[in-house]
Amino acid sequence: MCRSALLLALLLLPAVGFPTVPPHPAAERLVVLGGVDGNAAALLTLLKQTGLVDERLRWAGGAATLVQTGDFLGSGGQSRRVLDLLLQLEEQASRAGGRVVVLLGDQEVAHLFGDLRGVAPEAYREFADADSERRRRRAWRDYVRQRRRFAEKYQLPPWRPDPVAEQQWLDTRPPGFLEYREAFAPDSPYGRWLRQRDVVVRVDEFLFVHAGLSPRLRAQSLEQINQRIRHELDRFDRLRRLLVQGDLVPPDAGLPEMVEAAQAELARHRTRIAQQQKEAEARGLFWEPDAAVLQYLAALESLVDHTNWLLLHPEGPLRFRGFAEWDETAGAAQIALVAEAFQVRRFVAGHAPHPDGRIHPRFGQRVFLLASPADGRAAALEISSGRVTAIYPGERVVLAEPVSASLPASVPVPR
Repeated sequence: MCRSALLLALLLLPAVGFPTVPPHPAAERLVVLGGVDGNAAALLTLLKQTGLVDERLRWAGGAATLVQTGDFLGSGGQSRRVLDLLLQLEEQASRAGGRVVVLLGDQEVAHLFGDLRGVAPEAYREFADADSERRRRRAWRDYVRQRRRFAEKYQLPPWRPDPVAEQQWLDTRPPGFLEYREAFAPDSPYGRWLRQRDVVVRVDEFLFVHAGLSPRLRAQSLEQINQRIRHELDRFDRLRRLLVQGDLVPPDAGLPEMVEAAQAELARHRTRIAQQQKEAEARGLFWEPDAAVLQYLAALESLVDHTNWLLLHPEGPLRFRGFAEWDETAGAAQIALVAEAFQVRRFVAGHAPHPDGRIHPRFGQRVFLLASPADGRAAALEISSGRVTAIYPGERVVLAEPVSASLPASVPVPR
């Protein structure tokens, strides 16, 4: 198959079918954890103080449900240990009659998109092996070949690497870096598992989300939101394959390099299309681009327009800051709208930093903003029989009583 045909085949592949996550039933005891940013020790502290693991780090929560609201990857340098622990507990909890529900946060999406800014070198070392140096050198040679082909294709000055450029490239890709990137690829165990996570989930009267839910999303169901996120991740993976197969980006390219290549390719095709149309008009002929070319350009345009994807949009569930930034009066009305739309009474979200390391109730105990261990003390939220309790080292603080005692049976919606 020629390269152009291969690119078209990749572009026109049918949409991937994603498993539909069934609604989560009621939980007798529900424990919620915020982001740990790749810090396995912090995660273990939270799991132990809530009684969800024993001294052998095995599930000890029985029929309890654990919800983790994302940002479990990050700068802590122990991402592999965090991932392995969550995967292990997910399996063990299921066998014991409990559940582990892990949501995507913006840190996880950054990893899937190849944005590894802030990742500690220790995280790469977890993935390094005896073959890592050979892989780095081979990847550099592949990178040189790709950049030369790119320069030729777009009639740029010849790309000639020098020892300084090579060392800079290697410095940004220490041993284990390439293996780390590959660990989050669509066909890797970690990558497949991450791409199946939800971004928002409802359990009982509570809705859990990484950052928040904008009122602008209230016309969609939770399942539609989760499916849209999955389809955007799938779209990104397809576009990346498209650009790599076309020699437009190196195999380890991240989102910025992909966008730059898409812009260059769009400019090249638009120039060519304009020239062909001009030539056709000069001969008195009607001409339009092939449908496959137009579809290819539309795919590239969607990548350039990535800031409007729900995954990355400021109003999306991974970045929305209204829960933390609304003032109490105006925010209460907005919360009522979202609660009515999604048929819940209370919300739990992370993402917003709290220097005091405490869990913050807002809007008349309708929203609970989680703290992460990086903010200060380790903190977890426990929900049992409707009572909401913050758990800190050596301290339990009741934040809210059951809904029947504290909230009206119906949620008023402002007119």
